[in-house]
Amino acid sequence: GEAGEKLQRVEKQLHETEEYQHHLEKSLAESQAHATEVLAEGESVEAALQGELAATRQNIATLQDQVESVKNSKIEREKEVASLGSEKDALQTDLDAAQAALAESVALLAADRQDAARALDAQRAALERTLAEMEEAQGGAVAA
Repeated sequence: GEAGEKLQRVEKQLHETEEYQHHLEKSLAESQAHATEVLAEGESVEAALQGELAATRQNIATLQDQVESVKNSKIEREKEVASLGSEKDALQTDLDAAQAALAESVALLAADRQDAARALDAQRAALERTLAEMEEAQGGAVAA
């Protein structure tokens, strides 16, 4: 009687304990599966973020290269402009020198022309005097 009831109670408790253990094991397995799933999602998100981060870094590097290239190009243009400015100044100096030399040549030519005109006038005057003297001499010879 009493021992049989006690045995039944213990068996019932054991059965309930086993059911509860089974329930806990099932819950644990579900929790572990969920944790694995969350971890996998986390890793996937992290991998995606790493990819985006790498792409962003690449974009920044590309933009930095472009900025550097534009700076260098600007420096080259500034050098070209300065160089062209120097060439223009040198050409202007040459042009000024050539114009001064031309003006000097024109002035010398004009002076030479004046000198030649004076020399011609002097020769003409001398010839006229000689001619007048010859005519006088002839006239004197005819009279005599």
